[in-house]
Amino acid sequence: AAPPIVVLLLFLANSSLAKVAPNLEARLTGLVTQGRYDQARSVLAQTSRDPIEKQLLEGRIAKSNGKFGTATRILEDALRARSNDIRIRRELAHTLFISGKFSRAKFHFNRLIATDPDPALRASYRSFLSEIGKKRPVTWNAFFAFEPSTNINRGSSNTTFSTSLGDLEIDDDSQSTSGIGLTYGLSATVNLDFTPRTVTQLTLGYTRTDFTEGTQFSFDRRSISFLHRFSTGKTAWNFSIFGVRERHKDSDDFVSVGTSLQASRFLNARTRVSLAASVEDRDFLESPSRSGEFNIFRFDVEYELTRSFAVSGGLSFEKSKARSESLRFE
Repeated sequence: AAPPIVVLLLFLANSSLAKVAPNLEARLTGLVTQGRYDQARSVLAQTSRDPIEKQLLEGRIAKSNGKFGTATRILEDALRARSNDIRIRRELAHTLFISGKFSRAKFHFNRLIATDPDPALRASYRSFLSEIGKKRPVTWNAFFAFEPSTNINRGSSNTTFSTSLGDLEIDDDSQSTSGIGLTYGLSATVNLDFTPRTVTQLTLGYTRTDFTEGTQFSFDRRSISFLHRFSTGKTAWNFSIFGVRERHKDSDDFVSVGTSLQASRFLNARTRVSLAASVEDRDFLESPSRSGEFNIFRFDVEYELTRSFAVSGGLSFEKSKARSESLRFE
């Protein structure tokens, strides 16, 4: 017998779809459930010639037969052709879940929470996410990124300055540059508590950045954080307490502790916006005058090109309240 959560989703899905095509959807679902696949194909052929609807039906039939790999391929093809179709994404998420592809299922359930207007269905998606969290109490993440060559000391990009003593010119060669950098890291996340609307996690992370020219600016970062996430409607709120230790080759090491609050929301199935604010106390071990409170405010927009590739951009505002007034900035 199907687990209660699966039965609940199927019931809610049928109820929701009945608002769009009550007779057709209910009849097709009933025929697939009874194993009368040829009759379901015949009914669809008489009422619709849409190839995407045919793919959706074939995906349902393959899933009903336990052919989860085939169902996944069919439904993914259909979703690529019609990325905003909630029914296709729902079938795909459910197929991935029951076939044990939890990371991919989680991706689609999160998109469904952001786009499905039915609150009852959104609650069922959160139940699936809760089950995934329980089945995968520990997750690992590895990453890398290339850093562009920059004026690493953040000095002025101007080369000529007019002063009361006359014009001063800065030699381009005097500005320290970093060369191309490589950032890479590893993190582990432990789910301490997982319910349909809340998540509590512990994350340990290690990140390192190396530069090809300004090797003295290379550094590594170790971090630990406790995060509590809760959902209100389509908005996710993250509150975290964190600790960081950075070690720099130029002896600019520091440790910090702080808190952050982030709100994120999907505008549609591919676009997410987020606002974040953090307050931390940094202690520079060899430069006490730089120690003090740091405030950061960020606004980010992320657009998903594919399931595994996205582009993002944003704005940030930083303020330093260093002990030495001459080192403060915003």
